[in-house]
Amino acid sequence: MSEDETIRMTSADLLDWFIGHGCTSEPLPPSKGNALKIVNPKNGCEFYLGLPINNTPIKDYLVYRYCMRLSIPVPTHSSYCRGIHDKIESEDE
Repeated sequence: MSEDETIRMTSADLLDWFIGHGCTSEPLPPSKGNALKIVNPKNGCEFYLGLPINNTPIKDYLVYRYCMRLSIPVPTHSSYCRGIHDKIESEDE
């Protein structure tokens, strides 16, 4: 299966994943940008997800990074990215 044939989460699926794992979302004022602030209230971790939230596919590596940033479980289909992430992090050191 090629990368183009891989089924990816959409931005709408990803927002549902975040909310399903206890995260909250709030829109930023237009003057601050076109994004949602996603917060994990259990630990205060946050990041910004660009709008619009729709059926736009998101790359597995980004799904992995966003979940790691919020300290929530990574969807099974993106868990293979752990090795890629670890390699990139070790090269940055």
